[in-house]
Amino acid sequence: MFVKKIIFPLTAAVFGVFIIFGILEVAARFIWKYNVSLREVTRKAEDPRIMFEMAPGTETVFTGQHVKIRPTTIKISSQGIRDRAYPLEKPKGVYRIVILGDSVSFGWGVELDETFPKLLEFFLNEREPGKYEVINFSVPGYNFSQEVATLETKCLAYHPDLVIFSVCGNDYQVAFNYLYPVALLEKAPGFFYKSRLFSGIVGEIVFRRDLYYSRKISEGRAKMRLAIAELKRIIAINHLEVLFYHGDNRYIEDLLVDAGFGGSIFSSAHEVFSDPRFLIENDRHFNPRGHERVAEDIYRYLKDNCYLKAGREC
Repeated sequence: MFVKKIIFPLTAAVFGVFIIFGILEVAARFIWKYNVSLREVTRKAEDPRIMFEMAPGTETVFTGQHVKIRPTTIKISSQGIRDRAYPLEKPKGVYRIVILGDSVSFGWGVELDETFPKLLEFFLNEREPGKYEVINFSVPGYNFSQEVATLETKCLAYHPDLVIFSVCGNDYQVAFNYLYPVALLEKAPGFFYKSRLFSGIVGEIVFRRDLYYSRKISEGRAKMRLAIAELKRIIAINHLEVLFYHGDNRYIEDLLVDAGFGGSIFSSAHEVFSDPRFLIENDRHFNPRGHERVAEDIYRYLKDNCYLKAGREC
């Protein structure tokens, strides 16, 4: 009697839940036919200003977030960057450049050796083999405030000769935790994200939050002003040389000019952003051709303005 009244109904209910979940999971794989995040290679950051960061020693194949793109390998080094490992102590005679930015300079949708930081390193070392290092600290989703905090907490330890910020139009957007857009998700076991249903729902939450925070323009601009002031403090203390490869937002350029960085801004990025030949189809990120164009532009600027070793003699 107990088996009929309790066990059978309970077993049927559990079985029914699994069937429903299975149907939803299959449906989710039709709705979200691509990766919906880079969670496999990110983690929560200890510094609350940074919020999230790349997870050292991780790897994934990325096929897009809201738009399907070609599969690319994302491999994070033991130092927590999408790059090879570099010694903290700069080798004698090496000119070291650090790149800071978001998904554009990170290389969203392209392989590591197709990214403009790595192409720039290649172009520089063609000129003087082994004399240049370009280390890429970019992280998808970062705004300018997070990039400045990353400079202070991570990049300075590598003793860069030059820091280049890859500045994009959404850099003043208020930061939020893309990894855990809802606090409760911090307690969710990692294996939950293996489910396309679960990860797809989280991806939709991130998308809605992104839209929400993108509309908080006044707050975002105020925070960027504070970040620029903080950057000036870091530069003064550490005697840094800083350049800004500017994207497609005149207001950000005006903020930098007002802060005295007018002579440190260079760009043709607006041309690249506006030309479909340089962009991933249905996506606002550079394709391999776009990255090559940017690397060429930066290399030319450094050469023409005496930033390179040989150029110092001009």
